[in-house]
Amino acid sequence: QKHILVSEEQYRNLFERNPSPLWIFRTDNFRFVKVNKAAIKMYGYSESEFLSMRVMDIRPEKEVEKFMHTLKNVSTDLSDQGVWKHKSKKGELIYASIFTSDLNFEGNDCRLVMATNITDSVVKEERIKAQNAALHEIAWLNSHEVRKSLCSVISLIQLTKDSPSELERRQYITMMEQCTGELDEVLIKTNKRVDELKEHDNGVQEPVTL
Repeated sequence: QKHILVSEEQYRNLFERNPSPLWIFRTDNFRFVKVNKAAIKMYGYSESEFLSMRVMDIRPEKEVEKFMHTLKNVSTDLSDQGVWKHKSKKGELIYASIFTSDLNFEGNDCRLVMATNITDSVVKEERIKAQNAALHEIAWLNSHEVRKSLCSVISLIQLTKDSPSELERRQYITMMEQCTGELDEVLIKTNKRVDELKEHDNGVQEPVTL
């Protein structure tokens, strides 16, 4: 009997003191029945608040239907459920890598969940993708739009020099003004994208809110 009590205490400590957020929920009504301190810290709910909630309550509304659909195919053994969008009490978006395993807890069919917060990695990856897209746009503007306007201006300059007609020269000058205006717009757009990239690099990362 003493050995059983010691084992139960060890498992309880392993759950409570685990650095990864852990919780157990009933699979019949989806209510939380146990959460550890790491989960309380990551999501911002107190233990009593958690125990009054269902697992759908820590998800954005758009993720609930996907979650309910996936439940039908979840393995009862230890399994990797991939990355899911969760939300904290403050409404901040959390990207969580989820592992689950079914168990019987206090006489009920339940599921143990371990969540790893990978929000920083996901946000950084999305930022890199956005920066690459901006760089591609800048490169395209420089290689196509800038070159197009410059070639037009160079051609019009030569035509202006070679034309014996004052009327034609005025027309060419008007066309050059239009081209330089277009070139100026392209350069302004390019500079704006460069400034946006600098702001991304120098800015402090803010929590993503829903």
